Amino acid sequence: NAWAEQRDSGTTHPSKATLEQAKTLLETHRPDAAVTILKNFIASSPQSEYLDDAYLLIAAALSSTKEYAEAISYLNQLLSEFPTSDLADRARLMLGSVQAQLGNLDLALPVLAEVRSLTSDPGTKREALKLTGEILTKKKDFLRAIQVWLEEMDLAPDEQKSGPRERIRELVTGKLDKKTLLWVRDTYTADFPGDVALIRLIELHAVRGEEYLAERNIRLFLSRFPIHEYAPTATEKLHSFKAKLKASQYVVAAVLPLSGRMGLFGTESLNGIQIALEKGRESLGLTSIGLVIKDTEPEKTLLLSDLYDLVADHKPLAVRRETGDAVHYTVSHTAQRAPARHLSV
Repeated sequence: NAWAEQRDSGTTHPSKATLEQAKTLLETHRPDAAVTILKNFIASSPQSEYLDDAYLLIAAALSSTKEYAEAISYLNQLLSEFPTSDLADRARLMLGSVQAQLGNLDLALPVLAEVRSLTSDPGTKREALKLTGEILTKKKDFLRAIQVWLEEMDLAPDEQKSGPRERIRELVTGKLDKKTLLWVRDTYTADFPGDVALIRLIELHAVRGEEYLAERNIRLFLSRFPIHEYAPTATEKLHSFKAKLKASQYVVAAVLPLSGRMGLFGTESLNGIQIALEKGRESLGLTSIGLVIKDTEPEKTLLLSDLYDLVADHKPLAVRRETGDAVHYTVSHTAQRAPARHLSV
């Protein structure tokens, strides 16, 4: 309630009693009656030391009755007549909220930014951050929404961090597309919400049958969050993928650039491999064929580790590569250390 943050001078001045009456009416869900009392007070006491209180309270009452335009008028009057009032931050916060209610999102954001920069009250700043994130979500600017809610979470006492944290979690799991999930994953590499983004990516890829991408994200998750509550589930999924491959009569391994500047080429090559395998299953009855896919774009140490695992787990008879590829040395070096023939085509 806007009134709850107003100053309390401890006085029993008649004007204060009138405002207290209006406040009680508002709290008991009788905003129309509160508006009537406050309009009479403003008209009869234009020089009252409580005029800024009256402006703020009537704006809250008018907002309750969805008279947003009139509420904005009183808030602007407060800020114009009492620019140094200790209620100015609350007035700006309410102004941002009312503009958002009207759908004026681009008008609300700068007002809330002003609150965040001017206020010295942590609670008011957190409210401004919360509302800013909600507006950015409506504008589908999800990354900025996450950033401001993280700031809100940092400012909140421990017992109040769950609110912004849950909002971010719902946003990551319910609103973000793959591209944005990857940005969150790669930006918050060891912190929340990077863990949530990774879990979401793992689940999406598993549902779509993109096990190679799910496996890649599982390995990334376990390296970044080894003691996370989701770690046992991730480990179980990884073991399941491995068991499925080992049960295959034949295994095809593809080492391709699936990300970075060569990602489009690698993706097209992978699509060709998958089409060929599908045709083989249909025409030749080759139902037990597993496909292992490794991305060449991660750092060299990670790629070497992946290739050693590939050779150790599946013991290929041959390693096939394309000449001119940037990872020639890495693939060649791995193949030479393993009992496999190395073919160039």
